[in-house]
Amino acid sequence: MPSSQTGGVPLWLAITTTIGSLVLGLSASWFVMGRSAPPPRSHVAPVTSVAKPPPTLLESAAQGEHRAMAQIAAIALPERSLAQTLALARGKSVEKHLALDYLRGKVSQPEGRHDLALLRRLLAFASDGDTATDALGVTAQLDGSEGPDLLYELTRAKGIPADVAQLAGQLLVHREVRGKASPALALLLDLRDAQSCEQRRDLLEKAIDAADKRLLPLVMGFISKTGCGDKHLEDCHPCLREANAKVLRGVLAKVPYRKAPTY
Repeated sequence: MPSSQTGGVPLWLAITTTIGSLVLGLSASWFVMGRSAPPPRSHVAPVTSVAKPPPTLLESAAQGEHRAMAQIAAIALPERSLAQTLALARGKSVEKHLALDYLRGKVSQPEGRHDLALLRRLLAFASDGDTATDALGVTAQLDGSEGPDLLYELTRAKGIPADVAQLAGQLLVHREVRGKASPALALLLDLRDAQSCEQRRDLLEKAIDAADKRLLPLVMGFISKTGCGDKHLEDCHPCLREANAKVLRGVLAKVPYRKAPTY
């Protein structure tokens, strides 16, 4: 059967061409509309700032605010609440740390390191449970020999809490701290840590001219001729007898009269 003609063009070809043009046109329209369509609007509600309420009396006192602390302190102790007593104690701790921070700035200066009154205050802070750890840190970081001297004092002074003395001793043997020790203190620490009689003898020879009276309690222990062996009846320091006994005599003749730092 002959094909239908449309203006010389087969009918099926004209219909196919028309449909293709419509499809391309619609696709292009959808593409343009998709590219130009605005993004969907967010419906999140605006954030409104809420004013923070002022601190309560207890909060202010615990933060070290002077007026709040004075107001609680004015209440007779039996009439205070438990919360008030604890807030006042926390406030006092904050005050101590503020005072220690002020002292830190003072003793960090060259003139402050030699101020006996400031160093004694630092020792007091190191003896206080509220500020002991921070005060020991300040002491260990002091420039010069004052820091090691103070730490050594804290390892042996009466009335120092055991945990404070222990931490002071741990900081003292740290190489950054021990390296700042005076010759007298460095010799004492070396003699204390010596592992053999011969090492002690050599250090004692140096002590005759370099040590101070802080060495005396340690040296007195070398005089005894007992204390070692299974029954503790043997001499712990045999190399300090006979001809070498003059080393001990030389130390005992000079060291007790050589002044040590006092705080």
